[in-house]
Amino acid sequence: MHITDRIRSSIDSNGIKLLSLDLFDTLIFRKVNRPQDIFSISYSLAIQHISLPIEQKEYQELRVHAEKAAREKTQSEDITLEEIYAEMPFSKEQSNVLLACELAAEQQSSFILPELAQLLSEISAQGISVCFISDMYLSVTQIRETFFNDFPDLTTIPLFVSSQIRLTKSSGKIFPYVKQSCEIEYSDWLHVGDNKISDFDSPRRLGIQAIHFGILLDNKMIGKAESEFYAVSNSAMAARMLAASDFSDKEAGEHRIAHELGAFVWGPLFSNFADWIIDKTIAANSRVILCLMREGHLLQPLLTAKLKHRGIENIQVIKFYISRRAAFWPSVDLERQDWFDKLVEIWVQTRGYTVVNFVRDFKIQDPERYEKYYDYDLKDSQGIYLNETTVLRCLTSEARKKQGELESYIRQQKKMIHQYFHQMVDCNFRECVTVDFGCGGTAQGAMESIFVQSAKQNLLFYSAGRIYRYLQKTVYSSFIGATNNRWQIRNTLGRSPECIEALMLGDEGSTLSYRQDDNGVVLPVVGRSIPENKAICDNFLAGVLKFIEYQVKFQLSKISDDDCISILARYIKQPTGAESSLFQSIYHQDNFGADTLFPIVCDKQIAEVKKLGIVEMLSKFNQKRRWGYRRINWPQAVVSTLDKHYLFNELGINNDNFSHALTLIDKINDKGWDEFAIYGVGMFYETMKPLFEQHNYKINCLIDRKAEFNDSLQVNGEKVLTINDALNSGIPRVVVCSNAFIDEIVDNITVSARNLEIAYPFEIMTVSN
Repeated sequence: MHITDRIRSSIDSNGIKLLSLDLFDTLIFRKVNRPQDIFSISYSLAIQHISLPIEQKEYQELRVHAEKAAREKTQSEDITLEEIYAEMPFSKEQSNVLLACELAAEQQSSFILPELAQLLSEISAQGISVCFISDMYLSVTQIRETFFNDFPDLTTIPLFVSSQIRLTKSSGKIFPYVKQSCEIEYSDWLHVGDNKISDFDSPRRLGIQAIHFGILLDNKMIGKAESEFYAVSNSAMAARMLAASDFSDKEAGEHRIAHELGAFVWGPLFSNFADWIIDKTIAANSRVILCLMREGHLLQPLLTAKLKHRGIENIQVIKFYISRRAAFWPSVDLERQDWFDKLVEIWVQTRGYTVVNFVRDFKIQDPERYEKYYDYDLKDSQGIYLNETTVLRCLTSEARKKQGELESYIRQQKKMIHQYFHQMVDCNFRECVTVDFGCGGTAQGAMESIFVQSAKQNLLFYSAGRIYRYLQKTVYSSFIGATNNRWQIRNTLGRSPECIEALMLGDEGSTLSYRQDDNGVVLPVVGRSIPENKAICDNFLAGVLKFIEYQVKFQLSKISDDDCISILARYIKQPTGAESSLFQSIYHQDNFGADTLFPIVCDKQIAEVKKLGIVEMLSKFNQKRRWGYRRINWPQAVVSTLDKHYLFNELGINNDNFSHALTLIDKINDKGWDEFAIYGVGMFYETMKPLFEQHNYKINCLIDRKAEFNDSLQVNGEKVLTINDALNSGIPRVVVCSNAFIDEIVDNITVSARNLEIAYPFEIMTVSN
């Protein structure tokens, strides 16, 4: 549900008297991928007024390190923007210009969530107090003047900011300060924010009601991979986050993950795909788009929504029930003398068409005779013998006996699909645009044979070389094709289309054929539906549409097609644990009449990879992408199901230090430690510090190797000791705050203890031990 609904519900249920709100990524959103991207914009503004000796990206990096330096120097819990700029190697005049340009960049790159601003006015009118609490280096005046110009009522709301109070939410110490200032009891207070630690865990520990305005997907990990490895320059992160968090279904778990996946990952992709389809349709001077089923379950509402947002009313979008199987029979050219042999030849060449499919489609008598060969591809039956004759020859011989019956069926299906088309469409096929997901364009090629006309356009989300089977008669255009095959994405998606196909189909069964009802109306004959998928697919579609809604609402710039392909490449090659887990609950059917229903990631696949080992499995897969095909549908998802960090560790981009920090906290609690020294005061320590404070651990001292070269080294006003000084003070335990060079650090501590002949019991804890 929308965040405003969650807030209203909590206020009504808990008798809340004070609502406090985080600001950034809760009320205020930026139109950039990452907060540090603001610094690139401020550089562009600044060089219009001053000359700088460095380039844009260099300045962005410099600004990040200046903030880090300021935080290392301060003895308070937070710093100011002025203190950051004091660390810059520029003149006072240059720094003043840069500071002003940073505020200007923040202003032009941000927007307020209007529903939340409106809610604050409403509940204030009801006598409920409201305030803002932000861990931010900007001052109260800077925040109000930069972000609240279009919402003057917000400037009257009390604002507690860590840069001025010098206390933070992450430590939890700012909340008692606000309690005293607002004269409120913790039990009467509701806090809302996006940071799980600062805005949820910290206040709840004090007895404050809290709402985490976040998502289940690891958006930080995904964003880091997209920007640092896949070079995504504009990912519409604000629209993705807002759409993913605006979840209408009250159920949690897999349904919510499906919604978030639709909004956060596939929303940008399908939004661009829909625009591309519409632009192609307009360019072709067509007014009818046929969305081929079953993918039409998603494509039809997607295109309808896009047309509405673009104000286009003269294009009709139709779900057209067809499949490779349903299109195959009426596309057979009975005028050819060798039509039967050609028909068998096509099925032999069709990937995934099995003996059981042939037995069913050709109504072979005595099917039990072939039962043990059912799972073999038809092409493989050429090498399997049955009573000194190949299985394929036996099947073909029996099928030929029914050639006359088969010819009658084909003529009937030809007649019915023509009638079905004219029931659905009020123009000729040559005036239509056909749309399918991909990758071989089989149904579209068959339709042109059936109607003996070429469509205006045959459009695919992605294509492979298989489209050139029809090169003499059918032309295809692909959203992802030969012109933009970055990251080898066509092969990657073609290897594991299960990563998306089932989510597009809803609970629709495959179209098997066509029949005429008692009133002479032709209807598609549809195979078994998949009710197991309905709720998941509905929530996925809702997420996709939510992304488009937010993108339009806040007039966010369109993501480039190249960035979309990079987002897709990350998703397939490095799925997160949450994304992968969803596919244990999604079922997929085979392509030829839905004989088989299977979970996309199942226990059997997980067991195979686990037995082989992730490293060995990936080695085989990377050498030959077809390894495990039809046995392991999406190998990367199986890996992330077994180890959610592995694929990201391989890129060297595991999520900041946060997941390791949580792991270390769990280990400390499991051991029952409540008092220890800390070795390492770098970035990992900065991540750990609020967690230590929340758990009220007693920290004996801070230790770092840098103290050996700097006797006056301090962090947040506390002196940092050498390992020898710390050991001599009698510390019994050391927690290593690092996720790099761990073995070297442990060796250093151990050797130092041995040299000092430490006699008392001594323990070391790290992320890895």
